[in-house]
Amino acid sequence: MPELTVTPLRDRVGEVVRPAEVKVKAAFFTGDSLNYFYPDAGLDLIEVLTENGVEVHVPKAQNCCGIPVLVHGDIDTARTLARNNLDTFEATGCDYLITGCGSCGGAWQHDYVDLFANDPVYKTKAEHWSKRTYDISTFLTKVIQFRQPRGQVDAVVTYHDSCHLKKTMKVAAEPREVIRSIPGVTLKEMSAPDTCCGSGGSYVVSHYDTSASLGKNKAQDINQTGADTVSTGCPACMMQLLDNVSRYGQQQKVTHYISLLADSYRKEKAQAL
Repeated sequence: MPELTVTPLRDRVGEVVRPAEVKVKAAFFTGDSLNYFYPDAGLDLIEVLTENGVEVHVPKAQNCCGIPVLVHGDIDTARTLARNNLDTFEATGCDYLITGCGSCGGAWQHDYVDLFANDPVYKTKAEHWSKRTYDISTFLTKVIQFRQPRGQVDAVVTYHDSCHLKKTMKVAAEPREVIRSIPGVTLKEMSAPDTCCGSGGSYVVSHYDTSASLGKNKAQDINQTGADTVSTGCPACMMQLLDNVSRYGQQQKVTHYISLLADSYRKEKAQAL
């Protein structure tokens, strides 16, 4: 399992990260996992956006999306967290909200609207951001048409569809489009890439035996591809995949797909020197 970082992502960057030439402005909802467990992946996401002319707003006042407490029935706390997030991101003045986690993105697209269905003030705010929230892959491929990378990344990659990213946010083709765009990367699909890895947020804790069984099956499916890297768009899935490829896999590297693109951009710059 990854260790909690000493310096969270939001303490590593300013609240506004500007590229040399600004084409569009977008706010980045980091979520807890990228902020505390995988800050390097969060930095990769910011780097990819700035490479594409996006001014990135990373408000420090943001908090957890609220899904962990919502799924355990604590509706009041979920609404408190959601109100703060809605107010915080409204203050950025950005037209888009970017996520690197399907659970967080699903909260912004769907759960906040449900939570405030009977609140005339926050219902309007929730609906506003619901229409403007994008997974980073969708934003790159459908909104701004990202710059094709040229840096060579030698890797055989298989992609795991996280449940919330594919089934709540309806994002599946876009991460694959990003992965296939990277020179040197070969994408090899699992037999069942959208089968749950067994994480389910706190499910891995509350139903460990079932979670472990699902994780083992996923690791075996990964092994069959012959890939040396397994990529996904969900930090919680990254934790579960790391655990299970360590136990049952072939020591494959586990990464967020956006980190592969960031690596290609960096290698492109290095080659130009």
